Amino acid sequence: MLQAIKKNTMPNAIFDINNNNNTVSSYYTINDVVTIVNSRLELNQNITVDYLRHTYGDLIENIDGREVIEEITGFRTIWGPQGARRIPTDWKLRPLVANHYELVLYNIFERVVGIENVSIQYQIDNIGHRYDFMIDYENKKYLIEFEGIGHFTVNRFGETVHPLEQFRNFDNPNYILIIWPYWIQRCELNLEVILGLKEEGLGAIWSSDYHFGQFPFENSYEIVQTLNQQFKIDRNNEVGYMYGPETENRNNPENPVIEEKILNNRAYTWTVDKLIPSGTPDNTEERKYWLPERLKNNGL
Repeated sequence: MLQAIKKNTMPNAIFDINNNNNTVSSYYTINDVVTIVNSRLELNQNITVDYLRHTYGDLIENIDGREVIEEITGFRTIWGPQGARRIPTDWKLRPLVANHYELVLYNIFERVVGIENVSIQYQIDNIGHRYDFMIDYENKKYLIEFEGIGHFTVNRFGETVHPLEQFRNFDNPNYILIIWPYWIQRCELNLEVILGLKEEGLGAIWSSDYHFGQFPFENSYEIVQTLNQQFKIDRNNEVGYMYGPETENRNNPENPVIEEKILNNRAYTWTVDKLIPSGTPDNTEERKYWLPERLKNNGL
């Protein structure tokens, strides 16, 4: 049974695989879920919209008149490793796409360069580290690693791997290594920037509740800047547009942290410092670089 219809006059964060440059992901239409999932299933195990409605009906919501599945509690449950209701592993094509975010990236990459030019879990000379993706385009090979929030936190053992370690240790002139962090929008434009086809990429921090100022690294400023430069996401010498709303002509809601935790936080436990990475030069202009317009004069 569908959950109650939600009325929403603001951007609704519904992803559209056919318009992925202009839609950030928080919800996926059930039609897109079918398209995205079937790209990595055996042909005789392809799913349908009716299959989703019958098997995962409790995960389907109705937002602005569209049947959608939320990306964390919904899409991850369908595709991901946990839960008895997941798509059976033996239905999936090998090698496996590790998680639903990588599954979306796979579909985006395929749209840009063609399925024949995208490899999954790629090993150089079949040895060593497995890279999430390898893209072969115009006689150049691009290794792409997607790094979710867990790569920028301290794990349960109190340890973390420095996000730039791979960059520092990578030494192979036959490949170009790209680290794709979670705040870089999963869209065709960002791949086209990597391939040299476009000049400006896009960042999006709509649904994240973990921010640059919370990273446990003393040089978080260097880390984020280095990763951002791969995608050229600056706009007017700043990146605060990533927090929305409706920037770059996108269906991009404002990140809830702005209103709920910073502007309306009377206890001041959340300040703009949560959005500014450690190591940022301590001057107003450098700090404003990281902030959306509504916060530029808030506590600086």
